[in-house]
Amino acid sequence: MKKYIYLNDRIVSLDKAAIFANDLGLLRGFGVMDFLRTFNGKLFHLPDHYKRFCSSAKMLGLRVPVKEEELAKILSHLLAKNKVRDASFRLILTPGRTDNGLDHNGLQTFFILTEDPYNLPDKMFIAGASLITSEYERILPESKHLNYLWAVKMYPVRKKKEAVDLLYLKDGKVTECATSNIFIVKKDRLITPKKGILPGITRKVVLDLSKKLLQVKESEVTERELWLADEVFITATSKSVLPITKIDGKKIGGGQPGPWTKKIMTVFDEYKKNY
Repeated sequence: MKKYIYLNDRIVSLDKAAIFANDLGLLRGFGVMDFLRTFNGKLFHLPDHYKRFCSSAKMLGLRVPVKEEELAKILSHLLAKNKVRDASFRLILTPGRTDNGLDHNGLQTFFILTEDPYNLPDKMFIAGASLITSEYERILPESKHLNYLWAVKMYPVRKKKEAVDLLYLKDGKVTECATSNIFIVKKDRLITPKKGILPGITRKVVLDLSKKLLQVKESEVTERELWLADEVFITATSKSVLPITKIDGKKIGGGQPGPWTKKIMTVFDEYKKNY
């Protein structure tokens, strides 16, 4: 399939799209992004993704050049142009060209990549997946910026150990994964880190849905609490609700997806279907 993307006010084929070699996003990794997708042909929580994209941009002194309504139209046009019902979209915004590697002229670069829907293997949702831990803290964690240096560097290690994501620890505390948010279940309580994390959209939905099922708390999570958890799962646009049954090779709970995780998975899947 010949893919089309959006680049600075127009839709172009991916093989003809180009940005300047002196773009600050390329030279310094300075910029923000967001990742969203469709389910059943509908853009999933676009208002929340747009709000987060704007918030991330503001933290870096950037301005999103399109309104939410215009973005919705662009994404719909991309679906039509690519002749697909469902797709994933990666929004990228950088300051644009620079003459000295630091300053810029205000002519931002904004593009949207159209990608196939990202779906993990069904077996991961049935048997559970694994994580590996790493002592690390993202700079400006509340912003979804382009600095994924550590996640990319550690990818070969994660792949070798067959882990689905990298879990960040800092001073004995659990924060977030490289590309997802983490939840633990202890008895009838659902707990997720509140500070030093990217506010995930799927995380937000799961928190709202779970409040009808069990006690929910956003607070500090220690490494000890992680290892003693009855259940662990992660959430992300690309992962939905994914049970975690091993961390650093150690079994979590009984080594199988727990009952609360299964319940939340079911509720979230139903929510997606009816969204």
